[in-house]
Amino acid sequence: MKDFKYTSFRLYLLTYLVVIILSIFKEGSLSDKVLKIPLEYHFLIFILLTILSVHTIVINRKEIIAQLYFMPFIKYRRKTWREIKHYANVKEMYIQWGTYNTNKSPTKTIWFIDYNDKVCFRVKKSSILKFNSSDFLYNVDRFEDKLLEEIEFDQPYFMSYGLTKVNYPVKKEGSEKQEKVQLKP
Repeated sequence: MKDFKYTSFRLYLLTYLVVIILSIFKEGSLSDKVLKIPLEYHFLIFILLTILSVHTIVINRKEIIAQLYFMPFIKYRRKTWREIKHYANVKEMYIQWGTYNTNKSPTKTIWFIDYNDKVCFRVKKSSILKFNSSDFLYNVDRFEDKLLEEIEFDQPYFMSYGLTKVNYPVKKEGSEKQEKVQLKP
């Protein structure tokens, strides 16, 4: 069976490089402390962050797997299709840092929900480099059922990591049109 692989990138490495570059050009106590660290340690941290920053999501007939790109033998998340009830397109609304409950930034994700109604696998659409959403969702649709409407949640910190159950939208009786429902946990 063919495996479908999608590559994603997390910003650990980029954050570290920005701190190093800013400490070189800016004077102060933080830059003195960062520049006193031997070059070998910076090189070791750079290699480790490179390994941890690039991930691969593999979809095959049996399961969905998240693994490190440079060390594919390390699979940090693995779920079979029998463990997953369905998947849903979710818009997570988070309050931006430094604002007072006025501006909310959306994060578009795909949640794979198990039979206990908890999120067992979460994929950010924006973190996937080689992401053709129609191709990815077509391959997932071959193996799993889809929740029909897009769900929107405010501040789903615990829910998105599978610590609490998913609150499904309540369907209104007599409503033909499916609407986006905003839920508060």
